[in-house]
Amino acid sequence: MRRLILLLTVALCLAGLAGADVASAGLGKRTANRAAFKLAERVGKKGGAALWWAGLCKRRGAGYTCWAAVVDFKGDGAAQAIRVTRTHGRTRARRVGKIYYGNVSDQAQQHSSGGEWAVCGIHQSVCVGS
Repeated sequence: MRRLILLLTVALCLAGLAGADVASAGLGKRTANRAAFKLAERVGKKGGAALWWAGLCKRRGAGYTCWAAVVDFKGDGAAQAIRVTRTHGRTRARRVGKIYYGNVSDQAQQHSSGGEWAVCGIHQSVCVGS
């Protein structure tokens, strides 16, 4: 009887470990990009933005650092880094660092030939856009 209890306990522990591997699967670039986009969308809708964008995800330690931008109807935009991590099977995206402000139409005239847009930080040479 003791052996049966011991075997059942070991079997349950192994089954629990196998289930934990699925729940704590690694964070992929596509999942990080989706989480960053959802955060940018939530912020954009709350602020009444005309459009929002997220991307340029790069692996940093245990997660990803992505960039997101929102642009309002007057052409004023803001870009900020988003840190995406995964803990206990849940993906978490949060805004980090400085917010870079700019006017999309001004930057588009300086850096491109027309239909493209960008939000650029002047001193740190960071540009986010199409």
